[in-house]
Amino acid sequence: MSGNFFMSPDYYQDVFNILADVLPGRGDRNEKKALSIIIGLLLIAAGASILAACGQQNQESETANSAVKTVIGNMKTYCAMNDGTWMCDGVIYKYRLEIKGRMPNAAADSTFVYLSNIEEISFERANKAAGVSSNSADYFSPAEAVLVEMK
Repeated sequence: MSGNFFMSPDYYQDVFNILADVLPGRGDRNEKKALSIIIGLLLIAAGASILAACGQQNQESETANSAVKTVIGNMKTYCAMNDGTWMCDGVIYKYRLEIKGRMPNAAADSTFVYLSNIEEISFERANKAAGVSSNSADYFSPAEAVLVEMK
């Protein structure tokens, strides 16, 4: 792609032709082409939303802070910022915590990766906030912390 997000019209025509040839169904070529256009637009929208996730900035840090690295976690996509902070869903966090421990009756250790404005989170609290607890007081507010990966 050489840094350009949008391709030439010939590229899209080739993609649509390939999709039209491989899409299942008894419809004619025009129906397949319409379906391939829809699929292509959905893929473009999905790619743009991933790129936009790290483009969102808090207003006070819009000019001074930019994403250095995008990480696609298994729970959420997040960004490392050039000032050492982390961002997820437009919220800036001071810390990236890897919290390791063993859940009750588990055969192996688990690791929770949280972006947080809390300096330390215990494994027990991380486990409860990951969805184990039925008590809403055990969960973090988005300003406190967000679970981005579970290993």
